[in-house]
Amino acid sequence: ADFMLLVSKAGWSWKVAVLANSLTALPAAIIGSIISYQVDVSSNVQGLMLAFGGGVYLFVATTELASTMMHLGDKPTIASSLMRIGFFVLGATLIGLVLLEHGHCGAPEPEGAPGGGDDGHGHGR
Repeated sequence: ADFMLLVSKAGWSWKVAVLANSLTALPAAIIGSIISYQVDVSSNVQGLMLAFGGGVYLFVATTELASTMMHLGDKPTIASSLMRIGFFVLGATLIGLVLLEHGHCGAPEPEGAPGGGDDGHGHGR
């Protein structure tokens, strides 16, 4: 959504907006990767951090960016508003469906149980 702001409101070209978006996101991704491999956090703390991060993104999307996205066209109609909301719901649903059957979020298996507990994911380390 910030990409759309850079292109529509700031008047940047698509190439410059992609480059700026990538360069500003890269340090956060690298630092987050380093921290995740160096710090041992419990599943509860990890879940809280993911919920907090998701909440921040949802808050910014609904309060700051939704109004800008609603006025990208010349004249917003009910049909275009419903279409945008529908695509948002579709995206959220698809993300949820991907995570539905992910098995490592359940109770840990006992030592020596078939499958080794992490099923090759390595999330418990």
